[in-house]
Amino acid sequence: MIIDSPENRPLGDYEGSGEVSCSINATMDFALVKELLTNLVSVCDEYGIDGEKAAEWRKMIADIPEYEINEDGAIKEWMHPDFKDNYQHRHQSHIYALFPGFEINEQDNKRIYDAMKVAVEKRLCIGLKDQSGWSLAHMANIYARLGDGKRAKECLDLLTRFCTGDNFYTYHNDWRNMGVTLKYLHGGHAPFQIDANMGYTAAVYEMLMYSDLDKIKLLPALPEEWKSGKATNLRVRGGLSVSIEWNENEVVATISADYDKNVDIGAPCGYKLASSGVSCYYSQKSHTISKAFARNTT
Repeated sequence: MIIDSPENRPLGDYEGSGEVSCSINATMDFALVKELLTNLVSVCDEYGIDGEKAAEWRKMIADIPEYEINEDGAIKEWMHPDFKDNYQHRHQSHIYALFPGFEINEQDNKRIYDAMKVAVEKRLCIGLKDQSGWSLAHMANIYARLGDGKRAKECLDLLTRFCTGDNFYTYHNDWRNMGVTLKYLHGGHAPFQIDANMGYTAAVYEMLMYSDLDKIKLLPALPEEWKSGKATNLRVRGGLSVSIEWNENEVVATISADYDKNVDIGAPCGYKLASSGVSCYYSQKSHTISKAFARNTT
């Protein structure tokens, strides 16, 4: 039995429906356990250690049940028949395997990916009044993972307009008290909340560059308004650095590695590789390449 799904309260045919905040078999907890065990196995394989423990952990991973989908086509927040989804909340903890985790993506897990996308859409029913600074940043990151640059930018725009002060601090609530987010819970001013500051920069990063240990995707969620731009020395997962410059006709990415490594590079949507080399030049039409990168000696 696994407990918790932060703050949200499941619905169902039982006493306390919609009121009890602790619940059984939260999807988030299964995702966290799977991620932890997978990371442990990965380290054992990489360094050739603890083979017996790794075998035990692999068995535990295999025993974790598949994520469940409800009658609306959305990922269930609780993998238990007594608990029904309650969309009236800003938290999206059950999306963890999509973001900030890396388990679910469109290429490898499309069925679950689509169900998570539906779950995100269902959360929009609460509108803006129950959002906060950090939840707008969280939504921007999720939309970036879903490849939706337009909505990611909308979330960041709202965060900037209503939850960011003149000093660039971000706040839990709309500090101008214009009714866009949650009302102040205590005191006369919205509390400072660094979650949204860090979440904002994380979202911009995700919009410009997706990365995990095996692949990179360039400009995965570029808003239409960002027609041209440049970013230098973006550190990405797997020991790589990427500098990228783009306009409406071309994208140029220069990639360097800290050590010898094979990485799949996903071209920006609408582009294809125009020439080879460590400096990758793209022109129109989508394409994905795999290339070995030499150690950076400069």
